[in-house]
Amino acid sequence: SKVTSAPVGGLTATNVQAALAELDSEKIDASSLAASGGSALVGYDSGTAQDVLDDAKPMADYTALRAYTGRATGVRITQAGLAGFFQRDDADTISADNGGTIIVDGAGRRWKRLVTGDIQFSWFGGKADWDGSVGTDNSPALQAAGNAALSIGAALDIGSGYYLCAAKVTFDLRVSGSPALRRYLNIKGAGSNQSALIFSSTDGLEFIGAAVAGVNNGDHRLSLSGFEIRQPSIVRSGFALFAKAMTKVKTNDVTVTGFGYGFDLEDVLSSHFANGKISYAGTNVRSRVNTYSRMNLTRFESFGFVAAYESFADVQGCNLEFDTCGFEGLGLTTTGDRPDYAAIGLKYQGSPDGYAGLSLSNCYFENNKGAADLYIDALWTSNASIKSTNFNRVGSTRYSTANIVLANGSIGAEQHVALEDCGFLAAGTYTPNASRQKIDIQSSAGYSGWRIIDRGGNVGLYSGVDAYVPDFAEITSYRLVQLSQKGTYTPVVEGDTATPGVGTYTTRSGIYERIGDMVFFAVRLNWTAHTGTGTLKVSLPPIAPDATAPNQPIALVYSGTSYAADQQMTGYVRPALNTTVGAGCVQMLRMKPDGTLNAVVINTSATYDIYISGSYRAA
Repeated sequence: SKVTSAPVGGLTATNVQAALAELDSEKIDASSLAASGGSALVGYDSGTAQDVLDDAKPMADYTALRAYTGRATGVRITQAGLAGFFQRDDADTISADNGGTIIVDGAGRRWKRLVTGDIQFSWFGGKADWDGSVGTDNSPALQAAGNAALSIGAALDIGSGYYLCAAKVTFDLRVSGSPALRRYLNIKGAGSNQSALIFSSTDGLEFIGAAVAGVNNGDHRLSLSGFEIRQPSIVRSGFALFAKAMTKVKTNDVTVTGFGYGFDLEDVLSSHFANGKISYAGTNVRSRVNTYSRMNLTRFESFGFVAAYESFADVQGCNLEFDTCGFEGLGLTTTGDRPDYAAIGLKYQGSPDGYAGLSLSNCYFENNKGAADLYIDALWTSNASIKSTNFNRVGSTRYSTANIVLANGSIGAEQHVALEDCGFLAAGTYTPNASRQKIDIQSSAGYSGWRIIDRGGNVGLYSGVDAYVPDFAEITSYRLVQLSQKGTYTPVVEGDTATPGVGTYTTRSGIYERIGDMVFFAVRLNWTAHTGTGTLKVSLPPIAPDATAPNQPIALVYSGTSYAADQQMTGYVRPALNTTVGAGCVQMLRMKPDGTLNAVVINTSATYDIYISGSYRAA
């Protein structure tokens, strides 16, 4: 039976007397509550009422729990941010008080939080009170919270807000014993625009794994998501995130502002960095493989590299992939431009054992000031695939001296760069700078060096003023394979003597296209007078011919010559005979009925109208 809380007829004197009588009949007293099954009198199925009370004793905070010496086996912390249930573990006599999930009371007993989801930063005293100038130092709390998450394999949720950290925080994922033993760490926030760790120290977060013999780095896994790492003011020193000897590192929506290195990765393999941004760092990403160089693909996806002072990425020995990434603002600081052009956008160096390659797809380089947008150093083996990537110049002072530099090409045919559906664009109006190159091939003497392969001839070279091949610098030895190039040029007529002369032209135009090693061209020339002497020759497009190649016949339509009707004008490309404006030339000839070929000499007074089309092999 039970006491009726709302008796029929309302609460009257008679009903109160009846209720008291009912209580008396149930005999709910201290002895009945203490008896076996007494808890049923207050709504529990079994056990004594004292058992129930001992298992959920309310306490305000950790201070109260640390002072407690009573008989309870369970407590409930009620203070906001700390609230939760703790169970006494009498079997544990050694665990330290970590200020969040393990509390040691006044009797030396361990109280352990009942964790059913993520570890909460606030349990350890995390305070999001950074106001732009001052705040609580959260580095001890972050250290303790992360260690607690590591110990039980739970995620650490730092929550929303801005947290000041006055010291570097290091998480050690190393484990001794069997390679099967692994440690995982997952730290997450509410989003990079809502959660931030503000490090006033030189360095930020450090994660250390260890290589287990025969196993790539013991498979220590790290996952970071939804927060920003930044400096109170940008000084470009230290690192925001350092990771060493780990596999399967993942970041999503993690941004960095400032520091000497945004991400500093050493022997970090098979990892994925997505939907993030690093800005105003000295070098946005540094990645090195010192111990392992196999099966080490690292991928950046939908990632922004912004305003790096030294480099967007400095990579050595890794298989690295960039997909849908932007590289913008090289050499840009919070107060203006870097004064020189020494910065390098993406610097890539291969691997001494050949297990390395670079892939870029659906990326863009824009508004950069430096020596190169992309610098591939073949001191070690370097191969690159560059697909659907644009290299854009947008100003007269903010530009890279070269879009792509292929340096130290000294391992012969092992150096390959495949370009597919790429664009080299000059947007806007600016004063051209003749020192700029689109692709600068540098090779060591005695080696075949770099080979550029354009799959399908879809590399667009649209710069308006700047030529392509003449902009190459320091080419010692190289080979171009299937490099597509189109353009127009202004042909010149000269005489093949010490007096090449100058013509008086009515029409003068030329077009050309390079496909692979072959250059195809077409010219129309109309002139009424010329001051040159000797054999008539016409300049070639601005792509040098192979000087060792044989002469190549041309197709010709003409009018206005003064030669006999039985003599046919013809000609060929002579790679070894130059004009004053470039290598090689078209030399004009006349063929007699008996097949004899004689040179066509410039007639200084006759009017010529000539159409020429032909081809030759490029150097």
